[in-house]
Amino acid sequence: MMAIMLRPARLVRLLAGDALNVARDPMLLLATGMSLLPALALHLAQPAMDGAALAAFGIVQLSRYLVPLALLIPAVLIGWVTGFLLLEDRDEGTLLALDITPVGKSGFLAYRAGVTALIAAGITFYAWPLILPGIGVATVICLAVLVALNAVGFAVVLPAIARNKVEGLAVTKLTNMVAL
Repeated sequence: MMAIMLRPARLVRLLAGDALNVARDPMLLLATGMSLLPALALHLAQPAMDGAALAAFGIVQLSRYLVPLALLIPAVLIGWVTGFLLLEDRDEGTLLALDITPVGKSGFLAYRAGVTALIAAGITFYAWPLILPGIGVATVICLAVLVALNAVGFAVVLPAIARNKVEGLAVTKLTNMVAL
């Protein structure tokens, strides 16, 4: 089953279809682009933030406490985009149609989870030199796995709770309030 799923031509078509779906929806496109900003913002603000915290409170490297946020916010955003794509596929009946294809519904969900994990891990590797320059490769790999799992978890929880895109937006608002 997975051998059928992993054919390069099929994988390219699935990726192109997902890229088109994200590009058509300004909200999904914005969320995808915004996933790169937390690490960059923390990198740019680090010297000023650390200097101000040291001068005002005597706290050394305050910015290190914000690193988990800079890694998890992108994971949630990428997971949200994937979850919303799954809700859209369910609303349009695409998931039902996938049952009769060689890929199948479980293969398609595995593809979406895998792509979500790879994007989240890629963002972690992008953030590494910006916000964690002194950390070793093994630690970053562990972080990338954890961030990827978080993204996939968020991607599958959203469609499990919400029945459609409207409920998905409401659930997103609720989870954002809880996260804050």
